[in-house]
Amino acid sequence: MIILRYLSKEVINSLLFVVIILLFIFVSNQFVRYLADAASGQLLAGVLPRLMLLYIPYLLAFLLPLGLFLGILLTYGRFYNDNEMYALMSCGMTQRQLILITLKIAILMSLIVSFLTLWLDPRLLIYRNHIMAESRGANLIQTLQEGRFQSDSSGRQVYYIETLSRDHEQLNNIFVAQQKKNEPDFWDVISASGGYAIPDQKTQDKFLVATEGFRYSGKPGEVDFYIGQFEKYGLRIVSKSAPVRSQLEGVSFSELLHEMKLNNVLAYAEFQWRFAMPVATILLALLAIPLSVLRPRQGRFAKILPALLIFTVYANMLFVARHWVEQGDIPPSLGIWSVHAAMLLLIFILLMDLPRLWRTRKKMFKRFIA
Repeated sequence: MIILRYLSKEVINSLLFVVIILLFIFVSNQFVRYLADAASGQLLAGVLPRLMLLYIPYLLAFLLPLGLFLGILLTYGRFYNDNEMYALMSCGMTQRQLILITLKIAILMSLIVSFLTLWLDPRLLIYRNHIMAESRGANLIQTLQEGRFQSDSSGRQVYYIETLSRDHEQLNNIFVAQQKKNEPDFWDVISASGGYAIPDQKTQDKFLVATEGFRYSGKPGEVDFYIGQFEKYGLRIVSKSAPVRSQLEGVSFSELLHEMKLNNVLAYAEFQWRFAMPVATILLALLAIPLSVLRPRQGRFAKILPALLIFTVYANMLFVARHWVEQGDIPPSLGIWSVHAAMLLLIFILLMDLPRLWRTRKKMFKRFIA
């Protein structure tokens, strides 16, 4: 129990150190991206703090497995380098006990990651997509300027407002050119004396309501076009919709199981992905045990580079396997599970060689203290 507390404390301290550094790096990078979107008019600056807070739990689901992996490598590597591990061996600690102690730490972290990937992140993703969609629509209205042609984020709508109120809610002398999505040569042109912006109460999409104007529809250069007059005409402010994968990322676990019953390959890929990080947490912790063993005259950071290379290959293969399942290139029964199986085989091979390394270093330690 004392050894368990000691090892757990050292591993968790290293884990927190690694995760905090990585979290700072990735959060700073994402914040710069959001700032660029805000500067280009795609996001409201006021929503940035909320978006960053929603991004942190999503990021932690990926950083905790990596942080635990590096934390065990650094902690056990220091123990080997300082001969503490061999002192523990001489006191009777076995390889099996070290694996069990590491597994207890890994299972605890895996439960935390499972809570993030299976329950919290899908709910936060829905809220984040809602904020971003609402912000993009509202931001276009807020950034409209008098006497200038401006386009939305999709590039399919162009606006010209002669004058507008201080709160950007009332607009005068409006010109809007809208390109059809499936017919790029077909345009709707709206010319109105005034207008105002309102949100849809159900979908929360932003609408620009033009009043007292005309609508011209057709292809430029052709005589066959439509002219209509209206008192009110609503235009939905186009914002980038979430891709299908993002929509599935936000569904509940029961809804995901329902989609799987309909043989939706995207649902199978999302189901396996939600379990990928919790499983990876345990596998990476076990992988760190043999990788942390240092040979004579090796520094405590000697195994970091090989370990990171293995982690990079493993992580990339998880993403590739997910893509293959989504595209139907491999059956869902293989999918991401095959990558975990390959990693488990590698861990088994390395752990089989661990007793030999322990015996060699234990003899050297006994000669050292003799």
